Amino acid sequence: MKGQFFIIGALLICSLLYIGLAPTISVTVADSADMGRLAENMESELPHALNIGAVSPGVPGALMGFSNFSADAAHGRGISMKCLWVAIEPGQGSVNVTVGNLMGAEETVGIDVDGTYMAVRVPDGAFNYTELPVSGPSFTVNITHADGGTAAEMPSNKTSLYAFLQLSRGGDVTRKEILA
Repeated sequence: MKGQFFIIGALLICSLLYIGLAPTISVTVADSADMGRLAENMESELPHALNIGAVSPGVPGALMGFSNFSADAAHGRGISMKCLWVAIEPGQGSVNVTVGNLMGAEETVGIDVDGTYMAVRVPDGAFNYTELPVSGPSFTVNITHADGGTAAEMPSNKTSLYAFLQLSRGGDVTRKEILA
């Protein structure tokens, strides 16, 4: 009978201590600086992926593979990544324009090279290409898409890259346009 009173007393003391404790609130703050670092890393590494693809046959495959790898790495940190890139490779009197899309939906990208306009539709997770004529040592390109675009003067004998990158987590959004 004495043992039962000790057990009841212990439960009573534990319940009084539990009631007397202040409630604890767990607050976690996401580090948004990692999104900036990831955007800077993508800015420096996308041109390297372009060069790797230019050396071995397969610019679209190299860029798409790197973009998918980066999106998976970002997803592992709770970051949603959207990416769209346009690779421009020199040809004989023309440029080969390849558009890659990881934006989450089909995109239509407008490309104007020296006044010749082409709208390129690209399904999500895929790439599409077209060929546009150029003359001279450089050309003017104007790239437009739903989230932005750019206009630039590019050499016609060098592989060039435009990329749009958007990283988001919660209410934090980082956007970057890359021209290389």
